Amino acid sequence: MEAQDETTVPKTSKSRCKNCGEKLSKRGKFCPGCGQRDFDGRIRMRDLLAKFFANITHLDNKFVKMCWHLFVPARVTLNYFEGKIKRYPHPVQFFFIVMFFFLLFFSKQFDQAQVDFTGGDFSLQVTGEQPDSMDQIKKYLSESGLYGAFQHYVNAKKYRAGFETLPQEWQTPVVRQAIDSISRMVDGPWERSAKYVLKMEANPTQTGGPTDSLSMNFGMTVVRILVEDLVNLSPDSIIQKYRYTDWDQKITVRQGIKSLKDPQGLVRQYVGSFGWAILVLIALMALVLRLLYWRRGGYYVEHFIFLMHQQSGAFLLLTLALVVHQFLFKLQAGWLLVIAWIGISMLLAMKRFYQNNWAWTIAKWLVYCALYVLGLIVLFIATLLVVFVVF
Repeated sequence: MEAQDETTVPKTSKSRCKNCGEKLSKRGKFCPGCGQRDFDGRIRMRDLLAKFFANITHLDNKFVKMCWHLFVPARVTLNYFEGKIKRYPHPVQFFFIVMFFFLLFFSKQFDQAQVDFTGGDFSLQVTGEQPDSMDQIKKYLSESGLYGAFQHYVNAKKYRAGFETLPQEWQTPVVRQAIDSISRMVDGPWERSAKYVLKMEANPTQTGGPTDSLSMNFGMTVVRILVEDLVNLSPDSIIQKYRYTDWDQKITVRQGIKSLKDPQGLVRQYVGSFGWAILVLIALMALVLRLLYWRRGGYYVEHFIFLMHQQSGAFLLLTLALVVHQFLFKLQAGWLLVIAWIGISMLLAMKRFYQNNWAWTIAKWLVYCALYVLGLIVLFIATLLVVFVVF
């Protein structure tokens, strides 16, 4: 007599779930407590691979439905407050998911960005050397970074200054030419790129001051430091040498040098903090809507959820636009259409959700847009300063 498959053998009333210990029914395949399938300790490779591919390819119906419905102004919010809460993901959780993908594609724009100091054509002529085009300067600065170009610049100066320290009989035109040749081969392109940056940085009001210095800014504070000191001295040594005593001057030197050495790290910090800045802005603008619709009554959280849905839809649209811009075709003027639709969809959403007449809705929408732009600018500047200090 053939042995029966263990999975088809009727379960006794004393069988329990291996996961939570809940009592199983006699013929039940799933636990009534945790929902796990009854398990006898053996797994087939076919079942393991099937579950793996199902988890990889399966899209949560809630997430897809939320993405689709967000493009209809106020639809998700109206459904949410009609009691259809389980139909959609949690608004804050969904917002951070959308912001994650937005910041991911947004940061890619900076990874591919080139250093650009001028909008026009430029050719840098150094005596006895071939001129560099602006594209070449961008290439060299992108390879080494601005701090790396300054290191080459300082090294080249050291090589040439070393000629004067040689014994008198060695200071011949042939030796000088050899040192210049080595310097051009090792440091030449980056040295010329650094010279161009310093030329752009030169203060035309200076008379008799150092021309190979770089300015660093933090708010209204500006410090100017020789390039040789930036490369050769530590931040604390620079602070001591230049006799900086104010807190803002010290922060400018320390954080300025750090950002000069790792500009991409600073950009990542800025991008990463943007999501939290938008969340703060949503909380503040929800208070604005509460004041604008004071007679409507209700709770503050209603306005907050309304804005969470609207902002999620806006950043979802911006994410799709970034994907198209980066992988399909350049949007160019299409960005104006994207921004315009975000503003118009907010107007339509306010009309549907708050149900005022068009005149009052447009007036309150204009107030909201003005305060939103103002708040975004203030928070953006504050975020830049905070990130610069703690970077």
